[in-house]
Amino acid sequence: MLLQLGGDIKQGYARRMTLKFADRIELRTVVAHDGRSFIHHCETPNVPNAWANVGTDCITRGTTFHVMPPAVTPKSASAASPPADAANVVFFASKFEGTARPKRDVIAWLDDAVAQYLKPCLAGAASGSSWKVSFEVGKTGKAGASAVVGGEPEAPADASTAACIAKVVDAAKLEGSASDTVRVTAVFAIQ
Repeated sequence: MLLQLGGDIKQGYARRMTLKFADRIELRTVVAHDGRSFIHHCETPNVPNAWANVGTDCITRGTTFHVMPPAVTPKSASAASPPADAANVVFFASKFEGTARPKRDVIAWLDDAVAQYLKPCLAGAASGSSWKVSFEVGKTGKAGASAVVGGEPEAPADASTAACIAKVVDAAKLEGSASDTVRVTAVFAIQ
């Protein structure tokens, strides 16, 4: 059975089983991904016209099994502990510079595994301000060389904010290797 997962077509991730009992017929689709399994189950009475009635819906659902498994993006090294609450900080946008890695992979990693850990570093910034956090993702996936600017007028962040950002960035690692570094910028708005 083929399965679309993270934009790629995969084989061997799902299995479809038909089970016949005296009173019913069951269709089960099982998907295993990222240490979790998902089971779609439907059944119809075991009668001569079963699939012409309820069974048609059951087959359709089992064939077009839509489930949102966990993201396929690699996790940040800092993802071991949850970030502190920073309800006043909104991750607003991201920018990508470079061609050595697929843009969608880097931005998805930034969105899912890094930005949430950067937000607490900016929680003390002035309300109504915006901040840009830029850093490199090296050939081995190690992040570093961070810079933080923002406020009105735009200026570098204070030493404690810059140190907090640097700590998060230095702990971040994108899986895989590339032929060159890429630069990422995350834009945050403070409410």
